[in-house]
Amino acid sequence: MSAEVQDNKQMAERLSKAIREMKELEGAFKRGSGAVDPRLLTDFRDATDHIRVTAWGMQMALAQPGSAEAASPFAGLLTQERIRRATQLCGDVAAEIEKLSPAQRTEGRDKLAHLRQAVERLTRSLESAA
Repeated sequence: MSAEVQDNKQMAERLSKAIREMKELEGAFKRGSGAVDPRLLTDFRDATDHIRVTAWGMQMALAQPGSAEAASPFAGLLTQERIRRATQLCGDVAAEIEKLSPAQRTEGRDKLAHLRQAVERLTRSLESAA
């Protein structure tokens, strides 16, 4: 069996497993099984939305194999989705940081510094794109 066929088989198995798990989660949601942190539900919704858009883009690209036009809209679609998600995430993170106590801010200083560096890099990219 070629590596590509093996990869395709593994991807099909992973997708089938993910579909089963998603259906099980849907059933648990409908039954109202257990209290879940609303932020976790928001993250879950964002992740499922992102994978949905990615899968849709892949499906579009596969429908037109070998077409340079198929890859370009797919890349643009993913970029637009990432921008939307990053915008939403930035707002969520800002709101959570504002709620941190001084002790929590001190405790998370290294992570906040890394976030600041990433935001500064993003800012430079945005300025050069404008």
